[in-house]
Amino acid sequence: MVDISTTVFPLIPLRDVVVYPKMVTPLFVSRQRSIAALEQSLMRDDRLVVLVAQKDPETEDPKVDDMYQIGTLAEVMQMLKLPDGTVKVLVEGSMRVMVSEFGEVPEHFTAKVTELPETIEDDEATRTLIKITVDKFEQYVKSTKKINPESLLAVSGIGQPGSLADIIATYLGLSLAERQHALEVQDSTERLEYIGQLLSRELELADLEQQIHDRVRFNLEKTQREYYLREKLRIIQEELSSDG
Repeated sequence: MVDISTTVFPLIPLRDVVVYPKMVTPLFVSRQRSIAALEQSLMRDDRLVVLVAQKDPETEDPKVDDMYQIGTLAEVMQMLKLPDGTVKVLVEGSMRVMVSEFGEVPEHFTAKVTELPETIEDDEATRTLIKITVDKFEQYVKSTKKINPESLLAVSGIGQPGSLADIIATYLGLSLAERQHALEVQDSTERLEYIGQLLSRELELADLEQQIHDRVRFNLEKTQREYYLREKLRIIQEELSSDG
């Protein structure tokens, strides 16, 4: 493994994307400086690149102050240039890092980083939290129907709180600030508690959405029934008047 403390890595600022360790994430890269950083990473033996989110996804030409300082060191697994010039790339997060020094070469951004090791607890309270969170995620998958049920297999097999928090965070429709905060929390149990709170919120929103949907459907069906009865009554009255 490369000694990251003495290495300068290429860096890519991401728009509205947060990459987590151990997660394989597809990215679409279109800015020339970011493509150059990808190409530079592929020239390295380790194929590593630093990925940090932009604070404002709309910023077209970000500066150092426009980027979060905590990001992910990731390995570039595949890279494909599309006909429109965009590059599709698959990356796998390696570790949480803090950028200790931003830099630039003419072609792209660079970074020196330090690892942010996570604190891991393996006690009864944490194991209980894992079970509760997995059960809650199962409810969410069943209630929203927006997530492939196969994701439950991936989630239910994770017994480490930090990794569980990271994978669930990728499935939830969280804001950029929430996803970034989940990346920045080093204590794995605390991070899972945070994701559990967001999961509870998303469950409540999903239940409310379902209630509204059911109410709208009921009102629509009621209107259709009333229309049908009115039409039926009108036809009967026309037939009676014609018979008279």
